Amino acid sequence: MSRYDIKKAKILAAAASSPKHGTPLLGHEEELLAALRQAEQAFEVAWATAPEERKQTDELTKLMRKPDGAGRKSYIALAKQLGNAIATIEDMDPTARRFLTWAAYTQGLVRPEPKSTVRDGRPVVARPLSLMQCPGEPSEGKLPLDEMSGQLLDYLERMRELVATTESDKPFVHYAGGGLFKSPGPPEGKTQSGGKASNVERDPLDAFIAVLWEFWTDKTGAAPTINIKDTTDEKGRAMKVPGSAAILLMFGAAQFLKNDNLAPLYDLAAVNTAMKQRQADLREGRSNPATE
Repeated sequence: MSRYDIKKAKILAAAASSPKHGTPLLGHEEELLAALRQAEQAFEVAWATAPEERKQTDELTKLMRKPDGAGRKSYIALAKQLGNAIATIEDMDPTARRFLTWAAYTQGLVRPEPKSTVRDGRPVVARPLSLMQCPGEPSEGKLPLDEMSGQLLDYLERMRELVATTESDKPFVHYAGGGLFKSPGPPEGKTQSGGKASNVERDPLDAFIAVLWEFWTDKTGAAPTINIKDTTDEKGRAMKVPGSAAILLMFGAAQFLKNDNLAPLYDLAAVNTAMKQRQADLREGRSNPATE
């Protein structure tokens, strides 16, 4: 039996809204339901093959967890070096950063993002004609070349995340090209349901997000916007929340992917990372993991 029905599709369609683009999935609930079930099927297929991947990475995980292991020391050193590189680029003179971004562009590492606006109630997508000119009035935003520098920083940040360490200096179990997430949810070492911490495979979430990404692009005429906002809860504690209609949809849909204790398998950070991975896959011409 599917996790999704038309009632849930309507809730998700209504929730996927933003001041800029409104609520683009209203009226498409039946199609959204079909996409949710297709994404669910892709998730199930990837989840079924995850145990084999887990066996293949068990030995590497053991080596990385050795306190005095060379691999772990290299991980920690690389994470610091990548953090320094990110800080250096952020502090660069604008001209120097544009030159670096241009070099990355000539190597195909970054690409100009299409701009989406709504005209006469319909989404319109346009690519910048020049990397050194704003698509409209100068006040509308940064130069395309400046925006692409953000892609370069995102790429380095994703690399840093792959080797990031926790406050206790233990390596994250998170592998490129498939990998594992730490089980989400506070407190440290606990799932949301209070059970023992476990590793949650990333491939199934990647496959799930890829299907919804394609649906969103088809229905809105623009790629999903990845945006997470910083805010505070009712007690004044810092927290992060979805900041775009697309991530509201994908995070909301992912909350129905639950473990045996009925706690969501993936948190907002996991969905954000999966969306960035899909964005990078498309930018670099890699296929949909749900169809491989």
